[in-house]
Formats: sequence, structure tokens, C-alpha cells
Amino acid sequence: MNFVDKFRWIEVLFLLSVSFVAGLPSGYVFSIPVKLFFSFSIFGIFLYISSNKEVYFSNNFIILSLAFLWFLLVYLLIGYLRFGVYSLKECELILITFVLYSMVYLLLSNVFGMRFFITLVEISITVVFLVKLAALLYVYKHPGVDSMIEFFIKYFNTKVVTMKFLFGLYRINFPADILPAFFPWILAWYLRNKLYSMNKIDFIVLFFSIFIVLLGFSRYLILVFTLGLIYLLKVSGINWKIFGIIFLAFFVVFRKFIVDFIKLRFFSGAVKASDAIRFKQTPALVKLFLKKPLIGYGIGAFSFEYVRSRSMCFSYEEQILTFFVKFGTLGMFFLLTVVLFIFAIFISRKDYTAVSIFFLFIVAGWFNPYLYSSSVFLIYVFIALMVNNENFHVGEIHAV
Repeated sequence: MNFVDKFRWIEVLFLLSVSFVAGLPSGYVFSIPVKLFFSFSIFGIFLYISSNKEVYFSNNFIILSLAFLWFLLVYLLIGYLRFGVYSLKECELILITFVLYSMVYLLLSNVFGMRFFITLVEISITVVFLVKLAALLYVYKHPGVDSMIEFFIKYFNTKVVTMKFLFGLYRINFPADILPAFFPWILAWYLRNKLYSMNKIDFIVLFFSIFIVLLGFSRYLILVFTLGLIYLLKVSGINWKIFGIIFLAFFVVFRKFIVDFIKLRFFSGAVKASDAIRFKQTPALVKLFLKKPLIGYGIGAFSFEYVRSRSMCFSYEEQILTFFVKFGTLGMFFLLTVVLFIFAIFISRKDYTAVSIFFLFIVAGWFNPYLYSSSVFLIYVFIALMVNNENFHVGEIHAV
């Protein structure tokens, strides 16, 4: 079997590997380290294709990657002097995200094409949907918040943010929720740039995304998804009158659920409790930053006055604020330069859809620690595709 004959099998393995890494709530299923297995699978595919086809590394990619790795090494050494193993743990998370992003981005840009990315995202969202559906079915047989916690510990060796809310439903929130929240924006960008035409599968996955985001019960993700859906309707050319009638009918039928959901998520006592946690973090992190504002404390740094997670002390909801603590003014200047450079590229092309997407993603770091995890690397891949889309082939999935 030659390389071309094997390529279809490689596509399937690549799709499954990326989707399970991006969509699963943890690295384990039945105590088996499946994310590790699929990550090595992606690495193997990258090596195999590289040995049979030249993979092009642009100068910008090489320069930025080397600069980032050097930056990471410096702040790892600074952090390790005081925070030891925690700096290694956080650096591991960052490196995993970076390596996954790099391999998937290079394979898409050199081999599979930009349209293949939509397929990756849709299968990943389907994985998230199936996990949440399975959790609800489990709790239906064994009612109670404790059963929801038990489900994820038993099958995924992890805990998720959960609570019981309206109509017997349960909140199920984990990092992979960010992908379905951005799915309407991803479709809108492809449509806006005439790179894609929507089909029935896209609408099915949009339904999955609504289900996931609502159960995630995150104000930030609900806002991102809602804005994206409105914008998608605008760029897709759907008749607004027909949509308005459908929405009005939907609201009339489910008005009690919708009104109660909005009250509970945005105006209840639970909101004050959630915000109070963030308000406690702010002074502790600001105080730590002011003690060492120039260089920072390095990767793994955390406040001994306020620890949010015993297993990952360096993790806080206000992730961007922790960056000031870790990297100081000098490090933040480097990161801000990269961010502004990307914004400048989008603005120079008048690609305001990309500007909106990038802004909304960066803002995520003020509310939750989304900016590096094995579930978020596909967002970085998408940002890289938007930055470099003029240099890529756009064609259908194809054999090389």
C-alpha cells in the first residue's frame, strides 16, 4: 500500500485523534490515558507525513516559535527557584498546548487544507455533546449532584463544575465548552471569506453547541455564542423575517424556561457568589504583582494568601491577571506586542470578523483559565489559520 492509498486512513486517525484530545473533559477514560495516546498518534502522523512529503515551516512560524520557547524557558527557570514542581506542572500544560497547536496547524496548512478544520471542530463538538448527554442519562437513573460528580470521577478521573438548575437539568462545565461557544464565529469567518458553504451537518452541530453552552452555564460562553449566532445569521444570508417568526414561536413555547434561565444565570444569588470568588482573587494577585512588578515570579507562581486549587495552585479564574504576576511588566510587554501584531494584521486586511474573534478569545482569560489547555489548542490553530489564510490552499480534503 503506497502513501496515497494510506492517506485516507491517516485522515480518519487524524480526525479522531484531534477530536478526542480537544473534546474530552480530561486525559482519562476508564483510567486509560487516552489523551496521551491520541497526542502520540498526532505526533506519529506528523512524523509519517513529514517523511513522505515536505512540510513547509514559514520564517515567521520558526522565529515566533523560537522566541516563545526561549521566553518560556526563562520564566520556567525564574518560577522554579521559588515554586518548584508547580512551575513544572504549569509549563507542562503550556508546552502540551503549544506542541498540539504546532503539529495540527502545520498539517492543516501543508496537507489537509483549511476546510478540513471545520470537520475537526465539528467532530470535537460532537464528542463534547456525547459526553454531556451520557452524563445526563447517568444522572437521570441516579438523580443528584453527587451522581454527576461520581460520573466524571468514575469514567474520566476528573471533577467538573456542576449544580442542579431548571427542569431537572444539571450544569456541566469543563474547558472543552469554549469550542462550541466559538463555533458560530468560526462558520461566520469562513462564510465571510467565501471559503465554505454551510450544510445540514453544520446546523446539527450548531444544535449540539446550543445544548453544550446552555449546560455549561457560563455567562462568558453564553455571550460569545449568542453574539456569534447573531453574526452568523447576518453573514449567511438567512431571511431575517422567517428567523424572527421561528424565534418568536420558540420564545412563546419555552418562555418560562428562557426567563427563569436568564434570571438564574445573570441575576441570582449564585452570580454574586461566583463573582465574590473573583473579587477575592484580585487584591491578592495585585499585591503579589506589586512586590515584583518588573520581571515577575515566573511560571507556576501563585499567592500564598489565596489559593484557588490545591492540585494546581497557579490556576485562577482571572488568568490574565496571573500573567502579570508570573511575567511582570517585561514579559507582558512581549506578550502584548504579539497580541497587537496579530490585531494589526487583521485590521490591515479589514478582517473585522477575525478582530472580533481574537478579542473575544483574549477576553476569556479575564473570566476563566482558558488560555492554555489541551482543549483549547484548536482555537489557537484557528487564529493561526486566520492570520495566514492568504498563504494556504483552501481545497477540499484530498490525498497527497
